[in-house]
Amino acid sequence: MYNFGECHGHIALDGINYSNSKKLHENGPDIDSIRAVFKKYNENNIDFIRDGGDKWGVSKIAGEIALQYDIDYRSPAFAIYKKGHYGKILGREYDTISDFKKLVTEVKKSKGDFIKIMLSGIMDFSEFGKISDEPLSFEEVRSIVAIAHDEGFRVMAHVNGSISVKNAIKAGVDSIEHGYYMDEECIEMLKTTNIVWVPTLTPVYKIGGTENIINSQANNITKAYDNNISLALGSDSGSYLVKHVDGIKTEEKLIKDILGDNEKTNSLLIKGEKTIRDLFKL
Repeated sequence: MYNFGECHGHIALDGINYSNSKKLHENGPDIDSIRAVFKKYNENNIDFIRDGGDKWGVSKIAGEIALQYDIDYRSPAFAIYKKGHYGKILGREYDTISDFKKLVTEVKKSKGDFIKIMLSGIMDFSEFGKISDEPLSFEEVRSIVAIAHDEGFRVMAHVNGSISVKNAIKAGVDSIEHGYYMDEECIEMLKTTNIVWVPTLTPVYKIGGTENIINSQANNITKAYDNNISLALGSDSGSYLVKHVDGIKTEEKLIKDILGDNEKTNSLLIKGEKTIRDLFKL
């Protein structure tokens, strides 16, 4: 039986309360809590974690000690977001393209493995189909993705909403994180790329009361499966109600409940994880 890695997690967060995590780390990373999380993954034979980054330096410290727990750990150091847009809770902001270039340099100095960019907001749970933030223009997305690639980095893109997803695909990101509310055109576009999609069903499932959002995402996951689009398991572990280890186990169950626990599903998910392991390193 294959033990899937966590392709989208947040070591800095505890899966309970963001404020608690902020207090724990804002004056310097709490190494004991980092070790406790790694120990839990190790005890459950999970040896790969791709982090989504944080703004307190937790990811940097985690990268220095992960091998002590036999864990292949990758992180972007911190996420990067456009000033005035979503991303403040875990990222650092840029205003101009010049600012973005400087942050990419900071990621390299911090020994980040890839660049994570925030290209949209999150779902507005009070209104199906609504995203909490306006999408960035395609021209800007294309520019920042190109800068990251020119510096030798792969790009992990937090993105929801069909417009933002299309912009991300056209700009050539390397993975799509979340990807809620994709339309048929998004699926058709993904078919012609090697982009890995990490659907992160678990946070929405754990929050509950959002059946329409889950069904929409499940429908697109099925379409991706039918079209051999690359999929990988990531639970957004550490986010609200998504505990470490339990998150990735829940994500695997949710995806397999949709696609079936069969050889094709396992092969597709293993291939997606392998792609992430191979690509998301500097």
